[in-house]
Amino acid sequence: MEASITWNANPAGDNVTNYNLYWGYASGTYDGANSPIDVGNVTSYAFDETTPAEATVFFATSAENAIGESSRSLEKFKLGEGASPPLPTHGPAIVAEPAVSAVAPYVYGRETV
Repeated sequence: MEASITWNANPAGDNVTNYNLYWGYASGTYDGANSPIDVGNVTSYAFDETTPAEATVFFATSAENAIGESSRSLEKFKLGEGASPPLPTHGPAIVAEPAVSAVAPYVYGRETV
């Protein structure tokens, strides 16, 4: 599956060193290969992992700095071919544009806008 994942940058004062992309096949379960993916200190990632064509993939991000890792963002998902939208089991899920899932990370108790 290919998806362009984007998220909002954290405030400069958070001193983010990198963002992590979590992914998996079930809401709230991020057990995809190599998950989480350290994407560096950028606010987008071209997700291109081998997944079953009909699989729905769930995404969340987190931010890291010298203190540690933030909570995960709200979850987004991308539907596989012919898949029906799943019922969220972990936070509010929103169907993304066909090729885009955008998520915004939480940092130490506050959500970026």
